[in-house]
Amino acid sequence: MGVRYSWPVAQRPNDRVALEILRSLGVPPNVLRHSAAVAAVAFHLASRLRETGLAVDPAITRLGALLHDLDKASGGGPDSHGQNAGQILQALGHPDLARIAQRHPLQAWTSDPPQSWEEKIVHYADKVVEEDRVVGLKGRLEGLRQRYPGHAEEIGAAEPHLRRLEEEIARALNLSPDQLTAELLAWPLDLALAQDLAPAYHAQGGKEK
Repeated sequence: MGVRYSWPVAQRPNDRVALEILRSLGVPPNVLRHSAAVAAVAFHLASRLRETGLAVDPAITRLGALLHDLDKASGGGPDSHGQNAGQILQALGHPDLARIAQRHPLQAWTSDPPQSWEEKIVHYADKVVEEDRVVGLKGRLEGLRQRYPGHAEEIGAAEPHLRRLEEEIARALNLSPDQLTAELLAWPLDLALAQDLAPAYHAQGGKEK
């Protein structure tokens, strides 16, 4: 994979630079929009959780969400997804962002599950956003089953973990899982971060890898 990094090693990227990195790696426009949507949900949840007094960093959470799919252009399959992104971010001197990327796929639950609030939030946000729309956990899992029929057993094995994660986040916000889902479905997504980087999203008619 030809990579042209746009930020110096160990210097924290901002949102704009992170999205430019995704584009420089050849990440498809629809994945840019998905990443922006996941980042918006993750930042919202991290900010809400921080207001309750929990030790969570909304800025790192948003960056981790923006970069969680940066290996989508590498040609690797679902089994290696997340690990490649983590290796890139680790090499750049960002172990916290690397762990977020490595621990966001479904298979992380059987090997290296999310631990920090930032990792848990990005993992959950990615599992309630289908392409660039909030659809809730049920809708997202249905979409994954349709897209990856050969991974139905893995998706089913991860579902109880995801339900418990949803309950943990909802409980921290003094909500039920249904109330949390309703809040996210009603909350307006801000996709401005990706709009100028992926203006051809609808024209290209691409689907998320």
